[in-house]
Amino acid sequence: MSLILTTGACGSSGIEKTGGGGSGGHGAAGGFGAEGGQAGTVASGGRAGNAGIGGGTTTGMAGVNGTAGAAGSNGGTGGAGNSGDAGRAGGDSGTSSGGTDGGTVGGAGTRGSAGTQGVAPDAGVDGSASGAAILSVCPDCKPIFDGASLSGWVQVPASQWSVVDGTMHSTGSAKSARGFIYTTKTYGDFRFIFTSRLIQDPNDNPPHVPCVLFWGASPTADAMEALQVQPPKGYMWDYRTTGPTANQSPDRYETRIKGAPSLDDTQWSQCEMLANQAAGTMRFACCQSTGTAPCKASEIVDFKDPTAGRMAPLALQVHTPGMVEEFKDLYVESPVADPANLLTTK
Repeated sequence: MSLILTTGACGSSGIEKTGGGGSGGHGAAGGFGAEGGQAGTVASGGRAGNAGIGGGTTTGMAGVNGTAGAAGSNGGTGGAGNSGDAGRAGGDSGTSSGGTDGGTVGGAGTRGSAGTQGVAPDAGVDGSASGAAILSVCPDCKPIFDGASLSGWVQVPASQWSVVDGTMHSTGSAKSARGFIYTTKTYGDFRFIFTSRLIQDPNDNPPHVPCVLFWGASPTADAMEALQVQPPKGYMWDYRTTGPTANQSPDRYETRIKGAPSLDDTQWSQCEMLANQAAGTMRFACCQSTGTAPCKASEIVDFKDPTAGRMAPLALQVHTPGMVEEFKDLYVESPVADPANLLTTK
């Protein structure tokens, strides 16, 4: 296999190898040894779906894991709908929907407001049908992006990501640096389902692609000294500083799945990563998103290095300076209920 590399970076896609919130108040992760946690303001209502502070509805029954929203400042209602989790209230006046049967949240009082949109079993964080599709195949998955803010994420360097039309959007403003954005929560065993696409990479031809970093060693090192997988084609890179594949493609640990389709990285692709920390395995599958219905993914690569697994954040990488990419519908299941199977390939 041939490799084309950039200085201090891994190779290009297609060229590199021809081949919210629960309990709030947790601090940031100290190193990657302990779970960092995500701040949040939503009160858990259990299956019965209690209404938020100062709120209530006549129907009032939340769906599975029904969590009701907290009231906005100086007024507002945090009503749970007939199904699903209502979001938290806050911000400026208005309403926002938790999706079909998700109920409305944040009915304005004198200065009340609409808040982050609710999560219902039949809708994604942003009320999208694609979010619903993920929950339909992975009911234990939890959103790690609320579709409206970068809460629960840390940028290195700062100001490289924003939220655009419900997506995590790299701004392309860091012309002299590449970087990443990582979760404040750490994961060892996980199922990560997400949708991504490349918009442009002005400094590279052919362009690099969006990248996911996992099992990294440091939040300040280049690419976190992590392992990288590149959706949707599944090429990988090893940013670790030791070992036989340090700073090169970890070919010796990869099994490329015969017959896997070649997908267009400039179009939306839904992907799934299934990782086992103790075994050091990561299986990866993707499919081209053609609409709002769930697409059936094909397994692309099976990675195994028994020394690789560790507790670490998940991160999205700006691979080269100035590149623009987008991620949406990001969901994680951890612990993993069915560690033997990729769910999106069914």
